[in-house]
Order: sequence, then C-alpha cells, then structure tokens
Amino acid sequence: MQEFRKANRYQLSAPVLFTWQRSDGKFQASEGVTRDISMRGIFVLAIEVPEVGAYIEVDAHLPALSGRGRTVKLHGGGRVLRVEKQLRPVGGFAAEVFFQSEPESIDTVLGSPKIQ
Repeated sequence: MQEFRKANRYQLSAPVLFTWQRSDGKFQASEGVTRDISMRGIFVLAIEVPEVGAYIEVDAHLPALSGRGRTVKLHGGGRVLRVEKQLRPVGGFAAEVFFQSEPESIDTVLGSPKIQ
C-alpha cells in the first residue's frame, strides 16, 4: 500500500473540540479524542462525526512535554477526508487540517515550535 501522507503522524490521545456545518445548514459541535495527529492532519475518535467533505474547525489540546511544561492548544480548519463508522462504540474521521502557528517559546509534542 502506497503512503500518501505529506507529514509524519504521531500517535497521541488528546481531547479535541470540533464544529462543522451539517448538510441541513445547521452548525454542529462535538468532542472527541485524537488517535493520531500531524502538522497537516488529524484522526479523531468521536461519537458524532461530520460527513466527508465537510469543512471543520478543530481545537486540539496537546499535553505538556514535561511535568513543568504547559499544555498547548492548536486551532485549525480543514476538510474531512474519510469517515469510519465501524469503530464501535465510537466512530472516527480523518481530516486535512492546517493548524495555526503557536509562539516559538512553546515546545509541542509534534517536535516543532511552529505548527504550520
């Protein structure tokens, strides 16, 4: 199987809040947990999942690298690429998300102080 990812993925369980506009035009908010994350995308496990092609806004709260470090909030937007509903009791979705940069003084678990 050929690998098409453009960035390294990191297996990480972190809380995520996300919103999207449903096909009926209403906005929906939900929460989940990351299964993996990269600088260009995310896979989220959640009970409620958006539809393929939906534009989403995501807030991921990454853990601190050390006991004295700060947690890091990443915010980004992008499109849902794939939905997996067979992951019972929850579903999941993969999305291409472009995260906003964080201050250079903050180290993230993704290994780079700037997330682009």
